[in-house]
Amino acid sequence: MNLINGQIKNQLKFRGKNSIAIYGITENPTENVYMMVMNYAEYGGLQKVLNNKFKELTWQRKSFILSSIVRGLKISMKWA
Repeated sequence: MNLINGQIKNQLKFRGKNSIAIYGITENPTENVYMMVMNYAEYGGLQKVLNNKFKELTWQRKSFILSSIVRGLKISMKWA
């Protein structure tokens, strides 16, 4: 639960267009674990996109993704 609390605190600090929104938390009673309810990422995480779609992406799109990552990192470093 501490990990989830930390994630939620970070999301509240860094929320913006370069981060995925957290809507809340829920508990899976059969496995006794907590899960975050987050905005749906159409293409999955960055690793999945790079592994599965890298060749399909234009260099313009790759550049946009990289720029978005850099903007998100700048924001997170500002709040760290």
